[in-house]
Amino acid sequence: MISTALIVLDEEYWIRQCLDRVRTYPVDEVIIVDGGSRDATVQIIRDEYPEVVLYERPMPVSFSEQRNFAKSKARGEWILSLDADETLRGADLLPMLIEQSGIIGFSFPTDHVGGGQTDVDPHIRLFANRPDLNWTREVHEYLTWGDQVLVSHPAHMEGQREFLRWCPEVTVVHWAYTAPPEHLRQKAERYKKYNQFGAGIQVNSVEDLLPR
Repeated sequence: MISTALIVLDEEYWIRQCLDRVRTYPVDEVIIVDGGSRDATVQIIRDEYPEVVLYERPMPVSFSEQRNFAKSKARGEWILSLDADETLRGADLLPMLIEQSGIIGFSFPTDHVGGGQTDVDPHIRLFANRPDLNWTREVHEYLTWGDQVLVSHPAHMEGQREFLRWCPEVTVVHWAYTAPPEHLRQKAERYKKYNQFGAGIQVNSVEDLLPR
């Protein structure tokens, strides 16, 4: 059983695209934790996606805390972690991946549509639902297994290849940079809040949200 887990905040622009695609994936449940959206995100989910298990929980400063809450609600043996402005290419391979013995996590490349860049995703996106696997750090969060940080980059997996896999046949498709400038400006304003809390996101303009 695979659970898809998302944490969202004011994602009415993307949520339909994301969930319409998720409906086609070989996953068994969808968990969404909304951090206090002021737009139509929650209403869209309630009205159009009754299969989604929705939780409303004020967004803390720590993204990891919110992701770990979503993880705690997942019933699947495996969790696929996505954001609302992302979809997955090659999702049909997920059932085959989780059959690999001894593996606890998979990382994939990311295609930044509109950003002109494909790179290694900085996160483990598909991972075993185990109590000793948890997200850490306030932002730019990553997974840990006990006291080990799980490495997503295939060039730096030395020592972890026995339990991690890089899978270029599956791609995270990141759509954020195709949004209208006004949408990017609003996102930049939201992220500035985390500068004030010292959470480590440095966003001063729309350009700061574009891939380097």
